[in-house]
Amino acid sequence: MNHTSHTRRLLAGGASLAIGTFAALAFAAPASAQDAAPYTAEEVLNERGVTVTGSAECDPEKYTWTVTWTVTNDSAETATIVGPEGSQPGDPVDPDITGLHHNDAFQPNEAKDGSQTVDSGVPSVTFEATLRWADEVGVEEFQTGSATVELGDCPRKPDPEPEPEPEPVAEPTIVVFSTCDLLGFIIDNSQGGGAATVTFTPDRTVTHGHASGFSYTVDGDNNVEIVIEEGAGIHEVLGDADGENPVVLGPFPAGADPHTHAFESADGLTVTVELAIDGEPVELKDNVTTWTAEGLDCPPDDEGEGGELPVTGSSTTLFVGGAGALLVLGGGLYLIARRRRVTFTA
Repeated sequence: MNHTSHTRRLLAGGASLAIGTFAALAFAAPASAQDAAPYTAEEVLNERGVTVTGSAECDPEKYTWTVTWTVTNDSAETATIVGPEGSQPGDPVDPDITGLHHNDAFQPNEAKDGSQTVDSGVPSVTFEATLRWADEVGVEEFQTGSATVELGDCPRKPDPEPEPEPEPVAEPTIVVFSTCDLLGFIIDNSQGGGAATVTFTPDRTVTHGHASGFSYTVDGDNNVEIVIEEGAGIHEVLGDADGENPVVLGPFPAGADPHTHAFESADGLTVTVELAIDGEPVELKDNVTTWTAEGLDCPPDDEGEGGELPVTGSSTTLFVGGAGALLVLGGGLYLIARRRRVTFTA
């Protein structure tokens, strides 16, 4: 009897334990299901993303593409769009795009557009947008999306017409001549396009002045001949000039009659010539001329000391430059057409 009673107690205790365990599990299961439901919902809520798409339209009259970018908040939560580091609210998220600004709010699943204009010659454009989400305790999450738009054919802006070369300014002519008495210069700005100033710097002290009775002709072969009238010479002595006191003549206005200036001849006298048009210096090469009796029919005892005014010798002409600059050599005759970077040879 005692053995049977003990057995019955053990069976009753085991049954009670089983019933208690089952009951505990039965009550715990609904509680676990209730706890899991918000977690699953939170996972769905946290599926955040951003989509960027783009489209382009050609404007053939302006030779440009207008690209429309669309940014979509792929989330059930409000987000804000983020610009470059250091951006302030209202700053564009991209300097080339209008309509999208730093810290603009995007409501759940909201899409907003921005616009960009690019030249028709650009092959493609890409835009990248970043959205930011922040929870109640300030934890932030960032998602970035991007898109590239390939741009097709669109009329391109024609290359600008090259600016026409400025018309060359008609420039004065200087004829250099030698006689037994003089080293002279005829300044002819009758066909010039600007005011000409001429500076003569002799290498020694020499008397100079305005001269008259000299002119020149040019034939069809560009041969130059000095014409000397009876009584030609210095008619107004202006004094002495030297390296420290050069002779500055002009400005001679465009269209002015030729003017002749002369220096008394001296063996080896060298004069350097400088030109300016409307105050702008003109670069000359070999702009030095020297008086010599070579080629002149001067009496041996009168060279450089006065006498008649013969001008004889060769009239060889050298045609310089495409604009008709003339340079005459030989026989004491020199014709220098003033041009920038022209070679001045005496």
